[in-house]
Amino acid sequence: HGDEGSHSHGDEGSHSHGDEDGHSHGDGAPEGGFNPHVWTSVPNMVAYVEVVAQVLTAVDPEGADHYAQRAEEYRVELEALDDAIRAAVGSLAEERRKLVVYHDAWAYFGHEYGVQVIAAVQPSDYSEPSAADVRAIIDQIRAEDVPAIFGAEEFPNDVVAAIADETGAEYVGELADDTLPGSPGDPQHSYVGMMAENVSRVVDALGGDPTPLRALTGR
Repeated sequence: HGDEGSHSHGDEGSHSHGDEDGHSHGDGAPEGGFNPHVWTSVPNMVAYVEVVAQVLTAVDPEGADHYAQRAEEYRVELEALDDAIRAAVGSLAEERRKLVVYHDAWAYFGHEYGVQVIAAVQPSDYSEPSAADVRAIIDQIRAEDVPAIFGAEEFPNDVVAAIADETGAEYVGELADDTLPGSPGDPQHSYVGMMAENVSRVVDALGGDPTPLRALTGR
């Protein structure tokens, strides 16, 4: 990712409101289209680690054992994260496993962990959503009885806050799809820390138990 001017991920159809089955469309859909936020599914990251180890080994064969050992250590850490996410999401009632987000970064998470991404508020060109867009999302939140909606730290959240006020859904504005928590050197300043913190916020706001995730980071 880059700055706000370069953080565009999808095509013209990436703005999504979902369909009758609660699937997100456009750049957010694992079913079709393009969405680069593959890291919101931990098994995708496990696969990436394996590829990185293979490439490093090809470049530096003498380091093969070291790369294999580090990849295995990280795979164990990632599998613990994956297990914790599944346990935390599993604590949610089925009817509360619904996400409305500002930026369409959570499609692979939803697909992997059985959470419906009902809608993403922001169009892919980073323009403000139109009044008609906002009204459609408000109607959908009410129809789906969505308990909380989520903004992102790196984007303005006034539109999401207004939607929350209109619908009565809880507003959570601290998701960060590509910003590590804390400062360099902090234990939580990592991919695992980012995912654990994000999913903890999601599960907590939707009425579940984030304890398995918080246990990973000691927070």
